[in-house]
Amino acid sequence: MKKLSITKKAVLLALTLCLLTTTLSGCASGGVHTIMPPAQEARENSSLEPAETQTAQETPPPETPAPTYDIGNVYTSTWTDRNGHKIQATLKIGSWIKGSDDETLNKAWEIAGGTSGFPSISKVGYRDFNMQTAVFAVGTVSVRNITPGYDITGQSSQRIYIGKAKNTNYDSYHFTGDDLGCFVYGRQAGGSVSWEEGTNAWVTPVMTQNSWGPVPVFFGVERVHMPKYPDGNPGLDEYKFAFWGSGSEPIDERMAELHLDKTW
Repeated sequence: MKKLSITKKAVLLALTLCLLTTTLSGCASGGVHTIMPPAQEARENSSLEPAETQTAQETPPPETPAPTYDIGNVYTSTWTDRNGHKIQATLKIGSWIKGSDDETLNKAWEIAGGTSGFPSISKVGYRDFNMQTAVFAVGTVSVRNITPGYDITGQSSQRIYIGKAKNTNYDSYHFTGDDLGCFVYGRQAGGSVSWEEGTNAWVTPVMTQNSWGPVPVFFGVERVHMPKYPDGNPGLDEYKFAFWGSGSEPIDERMAELHLDKTW
């Protein structure tokens, strides 16, 4: 075998060093590519997707709207009291609410000016009371003296009726039938509290000046929703409900007939 000349040895050494340098450079720059299984490669690539291509979060369900209540039904009654003062009462009242609808009852009482939620009722008169069978209409009552030239300076007691009537004869204004019972409740902060039930339900404001109220009141009718009447007691629609003051004029001149819708 012929021996390589020194020149050829130098060239061969240079080529070997060049090849080795190229190989090492390729490794440092990522030239060596590891082949991954397709499933693993798909998982790794999915983590690199832009945020906007990822699945959006589910939209939360819409919130249930808060209950509302309108006391926009306005009725007035005018009468002459025993002292000769001309008195006018105004009843602002809303629609019937089921006694089981606590949320709407509380909201209605708040709108009328009541505090601490709808009044708790466990008894009416001397008997137990079932909220689940009853309906309520909530509103305000205000009273004013409209007598020209004569103010109220002492104590002047008035009586305002809210109830169910048969006809326009005063003696027949009572709660007829065995199934419906009516009552009214009124509260005046720092003043009189009236809760009445019976042949007629009433509010009894005691006036010490020319105006009284407005104060929150509710008018209730019991035994409307019960097994005997799965669709509601028909008397709620059939009977006449009225609002009037106790005075010397004929009842027809003092009475305002109520026409109330339902919230259900």
